[in-house]
Amino acid sequence: MRENWGLERDILYSTGRAFVQLIAAGYLLQYVFDSRNQAVIILILVAMTIIAGYNAGKRGKHLPHIKLYVTAIIGISSAVTLALLLILGVIDFSARFVIPIGGGMIIGNSMISSGIALNRLQQEMSDRQAQVLAALSLGGHPPNRRRHR
Repeated sequence: MRENWGLERDILYSTGRAFVQLIAAGYLLQYVFDSRNQAVIILILVAMTIIAGYNAGKRGKHLPHIKLYVTAIIGISSAVTLALLLILGVIDFSARFVIPIGGGMIIGNSMISSGIALNRLQQEMSDRQAQVLAALSLGGHPPNRRRHR
């Protein structure tokens, strides 16, 4: 017994869309890796840093300005690491080396580490919320208050 779910059209459309997207991505990568323009390489790294900071910052939903802070931290740490690799002559400043190592490895791992740290921070904050509220209700002072001497 054959049922007609009408999936053939969706599968054909999805296959065609995937094909077009892969072709476009291939041409884009070809352009990027053939580029000798240092501004293009730096612009791609900046875009990757912003995207990584945004994605990692989503883990700290309730923390004010966390996406900005995480983006800055990822940018600074990645720039220092990549600068050391370039200054020491480990890699050349070409798109074939800088983008996979700087963007893929360094920025990617910084994003994952920042996300894990923010998850852990959120968990610790929620685990200790009752303890902090109990201390405050018993007359305790917030730890960040100024002490007058």
